[in-house]
Amino acid sequence: MSRQSLNLNTVSFEAFCGIIALDETYVGTLSYLGVAYFWGQEAKHAMRDASYAQRRRIHQKFIEENLELTGGTDRHLQIIAEVTQ
Repeated sequence: MSRQSLNLNTVSFEAFCGIIALDETYVGTLSYLGVAYFWGQEAKHAMRDASYAQRRRIHQKFIEENLELTGGTDRHLQIIAEVTQ
């Protein structure tokens, strides 16, 4: 099975909004794409430069550890730092 990649910097604004809307339905599931926001206010600066792949890994780790996705505890911030460093 081959995998295709999609450069989201080249899609139209309308298409990008559609992808975000779709991904919002995947927040909290293993199908999350890494495009939609899922984190809370406390994590916004730490998540600012995260790539889509890093967002997916952080999201997955939050789920694995049964952490609230919008939480801002020390553990949330620790996971973000581990993935983004």
